[in-house]
Amino acid sequence: MLGQVAGQGMVLIDNILGVNSRVARDSVRDQMYIRGHFRSNVLKKKHIDADNELKKGPNIIIRKADKTAAFVLMKKEDYFDKLKSILSDTTRFKRVNQDPTESLKKKVNKLIEANNSATNAIHLNKLTGEYKPGYCYGNVKIHKPGNKLRPIIAQIPTPTYHLSKRLCALLTPYVPATYSLTSACDFIDILKHNNANGFIASLDAESLFTQIPVNRTIDFICDKIYRDNSTPKLEIPENILRRLLICCTSEAPFTCPQGNLYSQVDGVAMGSPLGVLFANFFMGSIEELIFRSMKKPEIYCRYIDDIFIKVNDYQEVENLRLKLQEAIGLKFTTEHNVGNTMPFLDVLVTQSGHNFTTNVYTKPSNGGQCLNGNSECPNRYKQSTIGAYVRRALTHCDTWSKVHQELERTTQEYVWCSVSVWSNKSNFGPRCVRCLRRINCATCLPVLFVLGALCSSFILSNVLSPEFMIATAVSRSQTRLRRVMSGVGKVA
Repeated sequence: MLGQVAGQGMVLIDNILGVNSRVARDSVRDQMYIRGHFRSNVLKKKHIDADNELKKGPNIIIRKADKTAAFVLMKKEDYFDKLKSILSDTTRFKRVNQDPTESLKKKVNKLIEANNSATNAIHLNKLTGEYKPGYCYGNVKIHKPGNKLRPIIAQIPTPTYHLSKRLCALLTPYVPATYSLTSACDFIDILKHNNANGFIASLDAESLFTQIPVNRTIDFICDKIYRDNSTPKLEIPENILRRLLICCTSEAPFTCPQGNLYSQVDGVAMGSPLGVLFANFFMGSIEELIFRSMKKPEIYCRYIDDIFIKVNDYQEVENLRLKLQEAIGLKFTTEHNVGNTMPFLDVLVTQSGHNFTTNVYTKPSNGGQCLNGNSECPNRYKQSTIGAYVRRALTHCDTWSKVHQELERTTQEYVWCSVSVWSNKSNFGPRCVRCLRRINCATCLPVLFVLGALCSSFILSNVLSPEFMIATAVSRSQTRLRRVMSGVGKVA
């Protein structure tokens, strides 16, 4: 059996006899990862040496591109100048001369002690251990003119990081969610229950995270928790919650690449666990205020900072944009439909007569990359990659012909990324059927034939044959099969 468990939860592989061979092999492999003895079969020494040589270049820096699987080589001078221009905004950032990490830790611990003394309902853990400031970096927006940077402040090493995660979990149930979307499937459901007559457009709040007024948002949070009779009060004293939220947002220090210390005095950083919470709370509260004094569009829904609306004409779009800008203090950009078609999230929306039709939308900057089949990550990640593409095709496409076209397109992505190298070794067939069952269309014959036809491209014919899938479908539900055969079946 396995050896004793070490103090830090590590299993000592000192007696491997009698252990299932697969478990033993996985355990040894994991220990090799931990101990630094892993030898990649893909990444050779010459690749590592070339990478290190490139990093040593005194005048270049390598950064990830924003919203795409690519890396950007740029001059260090340009990168530093762009970050400096962002941090020079004194309304958002403040230069700090002395590291406040230790004093922030003591301040937060005093507040935690005060909370734990005031209530037994919610216990907050005191901060222990060593902490240091976060760090700021920027991802290059290659999809936008000027190649600006998206500033990200990683707060993992700061004393407030885990506290921010706990507060986020406690406050999430209070977020105003009347107009908020949680996924593209929510958006598609809204389209299904509304007619397409009207003018569709989208609005986007520019740089929402860095422009969120922290104090105003904290006021919204406290009003919702402590003065709204429709929600139960949070068992944390209001004054303590306010001060904890300020510590987690406005007082968390970070360093820039040159080593200078800063704090973000207003706005919320991307990289903070409270970022999305503050964005949704602020936008949701503003929306409730606005629609008390003006008529709500027939369709109005929002995913963080992206808003989809359906109104009567263009003038109503402008009126709403100006109203939002006045109430929020941010700049909003608009995008109108072209030929009765417009993308929103990863859904391509088309006004077709009285109904909306939907399809999968991929941005022009999408290079068609997905997880490479030759990579050395666990097979379940590779299986999930295919499952995600299949689920998206089934939920976003409103006709079987579109499902077929989308699966054919993604098939090419799999082939380009060498998915066929490993897919024939996986249990993808049964896994895909389970995925279809969860979407409530596993027994729809058209998609079963489509997937079976595509299997040849994946070298999956043996495990995902049409006969196998039809047999599985028949065993699931004779009623659904009769509906599909009569033409009633449709993507859920």
